[in-house]
Amino acid sequence: MKKISALQLSVMAAMGAWMLGGCGGGGGGGDGTTQSAASSSVTISGSAIEGPVKGGSITVKNGDGNVIAGATSKTLDDGTYSVAIPTSQPLPWIIQVGTDGVDTTTGENIPYPLTTLVTSASQTTANVSVMSTLLTTAAQNAQGKLTSVNAGNLATLAKSMTKNFGLNVDGEDGDLDIITSRITAKIASSFTKASEAEGELIRRTAMSMNGTNNIEDFQGSIVRHLGTDLSDGKIDARKSVGGVVSNMTDAEAPQNKLAKLTGIVKTHEATVVLETATNQLAVTRKNGEEIPASTVKTTLATNMAALVNRNEGTQVTAAEMQTRMADVPVSTNLRAEGLDAVGNVLLMDSANPRFLELQQAYTTNKIAAGMKESDVAKALQITDSDTTTSILTQVRSEARTLATNINSGAINTDQLMTVLRPPLSTPSGTTTSGPTTSGSTSSGTTTSGSTTSGSTTSGSTTSGSTPYVCDVICQMLNAPQPLSYK
Repeated sequence: MKKISALQLSVMAAMGAWMLGGCGGGGGGGDGTTQSAASSSVTISGSAIEGPVKGGSITVKNGDGNVIAGATSKTLDDGTYSVAIPTSQPLPWIIQVGTDGVDTTTGENIPYPLTTLVTSASQTTANVSVMSTLLTTAAQNAQGKLTSVNAGNLATLAKSMTKNFGLNVDGEDGDLDIITSRITAKIASSFTKASEAEGELIRRTAMSMNGTNNIEDFQGSIVRHLGTDLSDGKIDARKSVGGVVSNMTDAEAPQNKLAKLTGIVKTHEATVVLETATNQLAVTRKNGEEIPASTVKTTLATNMAALVNRNEGTQVTAAEMQTRMADVPVSTNLRAEGLDAVGNVLLMDSANPRFLELQQAYTTNKIAAGMKESDVAKALQITDSDTTTSILTQVRSEARTLATNINSGAINTDQLMTVLRPPLSTPSGTTTSGPTTSGSTSSGTTTSGSTTSGSTTSGSTTSGSTPYVCDVICQMLNAPQPLSYK
């Protein structure tokens, strides 16, 4: 029989102890416990863009709104974040940035929580912005609550928002996804400016309706309202719940002013689109103080450089980001959104000289798809130093006056609401008006097949026989579709 040396015995004993430990024989956790913990969670990362947002607490909720993760996570100074989420929790997941976060453009706390969605096990990026917050609310309304079915349709809702209410988020990349695209130098300028523009549109709307009174809560109410409105794909005072399209009611709008709120949003949208198209967005603080466009651009460029450098490991400078911002092209969707918004304003105030002049700027291609924003500014003779004479300054001032008059009732919104909301029709061809709202007209009579939003101008687009976006959404949801647009 072959003898076993002392060295061999020592080695065998050590191997036996290692095997017992690894299998839990001695009660230790060791690598097995670490591997088990690692396999039970997934890390989601992204960027919180409203300035960006720094120091915002991260909370993760399930579709029912119960907190499942994120108690100790915060956004960094450049707006980036990461959070581990237990994979035992069923999808979808809602990621929320709290109001302790600071908008680095205004230096103020964000006025309402920002949210985004994780809808699949393979998703690793979830950006948080005003846009993603609107999308989260829209997805929740698509079936009455957030489920895997309507959350899975988020990409379709995102495309609808980019097309109808995107404020040039697709200026640098027409294929970007508002939630899942990683923020790199390629898209940082258009994405960040669009996020800031969405926030500014909501701020101006809130101040036109309620001044600076309780401004944080009132902005949050407007965000919830607009998210519901977007559940059918566009801002039209209609919603889609479970595949059924219906008119929204006064009771669903802040201050019970559905028609007035819609008119004010459209008025400020026309101005914010112009500011975006010329790289001249001014931003308003909670006290009503305006931060001029030149300061906004400098601040955004610095913040974007920090964000891009973290995401890509590069050394992009603020000066380089300033150049990128000026060179962002006007997307086809932004031009269409602006022209449509101007047309909507003229439905309320048909002889308004400033908005007629702005409409002409579109129809004469001074604002054209593919133009750099800096070139649009040159074509319209808009500069950073101008404060009195440019079309931008005059339209911005006129929009504030018009919004105030809409809110007071001095400007009527009946025609706007009629054009935005033609009678709903059933497949048999009969019509239904849906719930009525003050300021809107619902006759219940059949309308002609083609409807144009806004006034008809060269370069504008009519929907005509093209299916309304909600039809597409409802088909993808495989939901009942008793109502549709014709």
